[in-house]
Amino acid sequence: RIGDEAMRQQALSCMRNIMENSMNPDSGLPYDACNDGKWSNKGWWYDTLPVPGHSSYLCGQAMFYVLKAYEYEKSMANCVHGEWLPHVRNILEKVEQTKNSDHEYPYIFSEKTGAGLEYDSFGGTWCLAALAYYSWLSGDLSHMEGMKKSEKHYYNAFVRRMECYGTPLDTCKAMDSEGILAYIKAVRFIHAITQDDLYLEHMKDA
Repeated sequence: RIGDEAMRQQALSCMRNIMENSMNPDSGLPYDACNDGKWSNKGWWYDTLPVPGHSSYLCGQAMFYVLKAYEYEKSMANCVHGEWLPHVRNILEKVEQTKNSDHEYPYIFSEKTGAGLEYDSFGGTWCLAALAYYSWLSGDLSHMEGMKKSEKHYYNAFVRRMECYGTPLDTCKAMDSEGILAYIKAVRFIHAITQDDLYLEHMKDA
């Protein structure tokens, strides 16, 4: 934002490291943590999780901010990183297959297969936010109906009740006020695509 090229190059170096090295080949999802150059899901929150695996909170958040970096680079540096969008799309397609019959994303994905292991949490709204942002940014609306169903579930099950639990990993399944940010970001892009005032009402509630 401030036009410091050295800072931009530092950020791009970080992005390249994430893109090239963070993927778990078994699950097709990015690892949650990196320690001394070794990628894994064993962040400091690991022992608080109900089951081991990838976190939808961190996976979705990572994809959201890759997209934000893509948009910044394109608009501010006139630089298009063409490989970033397919990278995000492949992960989001994998994640989309793990939703349950309530259209909810998992809380935890399997390290071995990427399948959903644990549900009943608000943390998956970061996956919804990333998909909505990707859809708005790319113009690919192939998952529009699925996004609407997921948004409806998260609104009725969590937001409307003011019981948003299962987001930041250090709180496990406790309620908190941080995780709502992902839902706000998701609804902001769904509204930008649909122009449906319903989503403005939901955003206001959030």
